[in-house]
Formats: sequence, C-alpha cells, structure tokens
Amino acid sequence: MLKLNKVIVLLGFSLLVNVVSVGVVAGEGYEKRNSWSQKNNFGWDRGKIKSHVKKEWDEDRGDFYDQNVDLHKAIFDGITHDVNPIVVFGEPKGSKLEFLRTGASTCGKYLYVKATVPPGSGPPPHLHHWTEEWFYTPTGGVVMFQGQTEYKDLDVAPDVAGRDLVELIPLEKHFLTYGPTYKVHGYTNATDKPIEMHIVWTPDTPDVSILGYFLSIYSPIFEDDDLNTNFHSVQQIKAVSEAKKYGMNFSQSFWQYIEDIRFAKADVDPKVDKLIQVLREGDMPCE
Repeated sequence: MLKLNKVIVLLGFSLLVNVVSVGVVAGEGYEKRNSWSQKNNFGWDRGKIKSHVKKEWDEDRGDFYDQNVDLHKAIFDGITHDVNPIVVFGEPKGSKLEFLRTGASTCGKYLYVKATVPPGSGPPPHLHHWTEEWFYTPTGGVVMFQGQTEYKDLDVAPDVAGRDLVELIPLEKHFLTYGPTYKVHGYTNATDKPIEMHIVWTPDTPDVSILGYFLSIYSPIFEDDDLNTNFHSVQQIKAVSEAKKYGMNFSQSFWQYIEDIRFAKADVDPKVDKLIQVLREGDMPCE
C-alpha cells in the first residue's frame, strides 16, 4: 500500500513538472497560448496538483484509475484551439468533427478533434498502424471496444490473421483511455442523446496524418449534397476503402474482426504522462 501511494504521489509531481507550454507567435493564424499552469490555476504548487491525483488506493477496483478524473478534465480544458478549426461531418455516421488542433499548429506532434456523436453511433472496430490515440469522455455514456491482439501487418487484416477477443469498457464522466497502435478498438454512444468524444492522435505530420481520411469521406457524392445532414451509404463504403491509405484496417461490421467479447474496467494506466508530453511538445516552437 505504501509503495503504491508513493508511486501515485511521484506521478502527480512528474505531471506538474511537465504541464507547461510555450506561446506561439501571434499573427500566424493561431491563438496566443498561455501556460497550462496559469490557465488551470495549478501554478507550481504541489498541493494543488496532488488534489487532482489523490493518494488513496481503491481496494475494490484494484486500481487508482478513477482517482484521476479531475486531472483528465484539467488536461483537456488546458488545450487551446486554433482560430479557424476545420469542421467536417461524416464518420462516425452522423457525427460532427471539429479539428481544434492540427499538425500545422502543433509542429506535427498531434491532431485533436472534438466529435459530437449521435445516439448509437460510433466507429466500428478498426486499428491504426501509424498513430497512437487517446479518448476522453467529458460526459461519459461511451462504451469502448479494446482488442487484445497486435496485428502488425497492414496487408493482413484481423479477419484474415485471426479474429480478436475484445473487451467492452464503459467509460464514465471524465474518463480517459489509451489506444495503442496495432490493436483493434472502437466505441459507441450508448445513450439516447448526442455525446462529446475528444480524441488526440499522434503524430500528425505531412507523411503520417489521418486528417485527410476524414476529409476524403466528407467530400460530396452529388452536387446538391448537404453534407451537414446527409450521410450516404457510399460515404460509409469510403470509410472502409480509404482507411488503408492512412495506415488503418477498418471493419465493415462489428463482428468482422471480433471473435468474442467480455466486459472489463477502464485502463489502469491511460498513459497520462505520455499524453502530457505530446501536448507540451506541440506547444513548443517548431524546429
């Protein structure tokens, strides 16, 4: 118990040390950034950050994950937005995607989107070969799919290599989870109302970026398409067909990549320290 508490305290201090950002030059199309410590009122007071990373170990859950939800909120509240974010509609079906930061303003470190997802919608099981990602749910109501097997060959999809066992993970308010490369994942809005899902992908460079994937799906099929309301079956086909160009295997249905399911808890370690490092580097001057 003492050892675990010590680890958590040290994690809290390391997060405090890393939570800094550097302002970019005004007039280049991006908002001037304030330091995270100033915006979130952390300052350099260890006591304030420790209030977000509590020391108690939850014996019933067997982890300390749910003790960090306030910290997750503070991290995402601290991400500033580009002045004119890119907005598209499409995948997941019926969703509005606001790309609040791109590699153009993060020196290629990350791509950040706020997705407004309708009830019952969400991406089917898929996997990324070139990017890692984090999922944050400010309101909860999301069920994540997390696979167990690594599929490292982009040309051999899971339905060919052997279908996966997937964990269904309910995400509560302010939960954060990590999506590694090579593993099947996805999510669904399990409520009867639209919900927000905040996603960070890394990297987001000219060579490795999935922004073009969403833009290609968003392109109109007919001249009179209202892309703010329509989502053609052809666009769903494009969601599958375009995926490989952007380092993804994207299933056509839930069971295409899935052999069996089981319910599970959220990640004990959603790689918070790595996320903060990515966000921090994205606010530094580009080399």
